[in-house]
Amino acid sequence: QTALLDQEGRKEYLSSHYGFPCDCPCCILQGEEKIRDDKLRREILQLEKQIERLLYDFPQSDHDNSIDDYSSNDEECEETGKICKNSQGNFLKAGKENCDSINWNLEEIPEDPEDCVKLGLELAFKRLDLMELVGIKALCKIRLCLLIHETALEWDL
Repeated sequence: QTALLDQEGRKEYLSSHYGFPCDCPCCILQGEEKIRDDKLRREILQLEKQIERLLYDFPQSDHDNSIDDYSSNDEECEETGKICKNSQGNFLKAGKENCDSINWNLEEIPEDPEDCVKLGLELAFKRLDLMELVGIKALCKIRLCLLIHETALEWDL
């Protein structure tokens, strides 16, 4: 989870736990690049929460049928953490070409458990794309791929 902290959090963690300031390419970003990188890392964390809820915590009532509790309250990134669909109603995977221009729309969690799992898997692929964009290490991405694979097998998808 350290890799998903913002730049200041990562630098503080490494300095306090390992005694050195990080000077990796992500920790020396400045200006708009730094803001974008920090926002993507927050989005990856929010997606993790949404995926977990969709895959393991199916809605029990109408009150539980919203993901509002999992959306970011950070004004700087009010769009972060919301499930996104394009104008045709298809879920987007944030690649390099559309990462900055996603139009986020809050969606209801499906009532059908299989639909929850399918949406969770779509968001897992989106999370994987974002992890690649910010340079998250391969082991973390492999763990996510394993989750996708095991879930798809379990649900015969």
